[in-house]
Amino acid sequence: MQNCWDMAEAPSQDSIRTHLKLLRKLLKEENKNIIRNVPGLGYRLV
Repeated sequence: MQNCWDMAEAPSQDSIRTHLKLLRKLLKEENKNIIRNVPGLGYRLV
C-alpha cells in the first residue's frame, strides 16, 4: 500500500474496492481469477 498511495492520506475502502473490481474485470477477460479475499486480512494473489 505504501507504494500505491501517499500514506499521509489513507485510501478509502471505496477506492480500494473500485481498483480491485477493475483488476478483477481485466483478469477475468484473460480467464485468470487470481485475486482472493482473505477475511479479516485483505486480499492476496494466488
